[in-house]
Amino acid sequence: MNDETTTAAPAWPRRGRLAFRRWRHGRPFWGGLWTMLAGIEILSIPLAPLSVIIHQGIAGVSSELIGALLVLMGLFMWFAPAQRQVAGVVAIVLSLTSFITSNFGGFLLGLLLGLVGGALGFAWVPDRHGFTKRRAPWRRAAAEDETPALSEGEDDGRPEGDVRPEPPARRTPDDGPRPATS
Repeated sequence: MNDETTTAAPAWPRRGRLAFRRWRHGRPFWGGLWTMLAGIEILSIPLAPLSVIIHQGIAGVSSELIGALLVLMGLFMWFAPAQRQVAGVVAIVLSLTSFITSNFGGFLLGLLLGLVGGALGFAWVPDRHGFTKRRAPWRRAAAEDETPALSEGEDDGRPEGDVRPEPPARRTPDDGPRPATS
């Protein structure tokens, strides 16, 4: 055996992690996760011992229904990101309804998880440039303390017609005291 074959790490964990990251950034991942956790928490309350449950009966049925619908809304956020706003609003309404119908919204934990998850799902916006172009080259260069040198006709990564000024140069301790502003 030569040393190259024994020291080479398999590439599949890295590819899998990058594929999951790309998938996660293409949808409201955290909103869906928190919404599903709220649904699971509300679903688990009717299964608790009777000494823990505040009231049972029709509340048990409504807890199961609301919990299942919250899990479904979380799955909608993951697998149908175009419907994220509808799923977010429905998740918020279901979470507020769970306060009345199912043991104070799963002892407030399910209520809060559902509200945060629904809000995150509603507020999520897909990245305009896609996952591979997270930072514009001129911002990346400013973060690395180097000035980009663009040749004639080279694209600086900004959208067409973007008239924002270049970011200011970063100050170093060697620049001296800051100028006074009035």
